[in-house]
Amino acid sequence: MGLTPAWDGRAWFATSGGVIGTVDTGTGTVRSISTGEDVQNSVSTVPGRTAVTTDHTLHLLSAAPDGTPVVERRAPTTGGRPASPVS
Repeated sequence: MGLTPAWDGRAWFATSGGVIGTVDTGTGTVRSISTGEDVQNSVSTVPGRTAVTTDHTLHLLSAAPDGTPVVERRAPTTGGRPASPVS
């Protein structure tokens, strides 16, 4: 699980229970989705995208205008490492 600031003023988080979300640091508004997968790895951000690795999948996400996480791509993982490149 983890927490990281984003480039747009939000913060991204992932919980061990599989919830991935954003927090608007100006208003405190929280938006989230549930993957149903265990998150034991870190959260990583670059401008416009966030990556979260669960026990099954590497998720590449962006945020909808209201901050709700949107899964852009998913790639299966093996042992916490991508099984194939994500492009």
